[in-house]
Amino acid sequence: MRLLWRLAVLLIVLGTVAGIACGEREAAEEPAAMIEAGALRDESPHRSDFVETSDGVRLHYLDWGGDGPAVVLLAGLGLSGHIYDEFAPLLTARFRVVALTRRGFGESDQPQDGYGSARLANDVLALLEALGIERASLVGHSIAVHEVYRFAELYPDRIDRVVLLDTRCLGCEESPVPPRSQWPPQPLPPQATVADNASLEAARAYQQRIFGFQFPTGEYLATVYTDSTGAVKGSVPPNAIFEAMRPLQAEEYARLDVPVLALLSVPRMPRDMFGWYGELSTEDKVIADQAFEFTLALEEARLQEWKRGADEVKVVELMSANHFAFLWNAQRVAAEIESFMAGDSN
Repeated sequence: MRLLWRLAVLLIVLGTVAGIACGEREAAEEPAAMIEAGALRDESPHRSDFVETSDGVRLHYLDWGGDGPAVVLLAGLGLSGHIYDEFAPLLTARFRVVALTRRGFGESDQPQDGYGSARLANDVLALLEALGIERASLVGHSIAVHEVYRFAELYPDRIDRVVLLDTRCLGCEESPVPPRSQWPPQPLPPQATVADNASLEAARAYQQRIFGFQFPTGEYLATVYTDSTGAVKGSVPPNAIFEAMRPLQAEEYARLDVPVLALLSVPRMPRDMFGWYGELSTEDKVIADQAFEFTLALEEARLQEWKRGADEVKVVELMSANHFAFLWNAQRVAAEIESFMAGDSN
């Protein structure tokens, strides 16, 4: 799977804040959600619960309630349903909104297997069954495109519409892309200091300073590990979970035959991709500029894939955007989703 390397940078910064690789934690450490976390509290107006799948895995989900057709939010790689804590309430006036945390991540169980798209799609079905939801529209960010496509294939009578946030078009004719070995280097964010790691509050401040936005409080509490002093030490998913998901890259998919809204983030200047651009040296700014130009070409290829690869697709380009448009421009994304759900395909 060709993931946008901008996502990799954003995941790198979480590892930078943590100061260690994902999963390399001491046994004494606990998820931040299970200890006192200073002034941080998850104040998103959701109900939190678990559903058990047919293979005995407990999956965590969040339910914001709401009126209208059901919408299920699916997170990107390494993230939990809490990534939508601030976004989901924008939809509840017109939709019943829930979010599922993929197996292996956040507060969901971490089985050694079950990470193929069919199993992940069945996990979504288990949520619908548990909540008594007959049909739903799926909103998938980044890697969630895999379970969205497979769910639409396996359970066409259970899906209404599809919204994809910064994903590729699976089942499409792919544009030629240079191998990763030929991709230009990218400037890394400034290394987090001990002070940046001292608490969850400090880690969130670091993310805001570097990227211009921060993950919701609940996302940090669900996915970040701290030690007994409250210092950030790592994130929840072991490296083995990421490896278990790697075979998704080789799976094949058919074209979607339900209405699709593809929201694609498009950078317009290097600073859109590198929030720390102003802190770079002259030499590193040249590296960032080259990486930016290369990414523009990839984005154009991705746009063309979508335009020729789905029967009922509305493509919206979000200009000057990064990979988390639903965080930094939540109102615009929510408005696009509401319009699409109402049947506006223009």
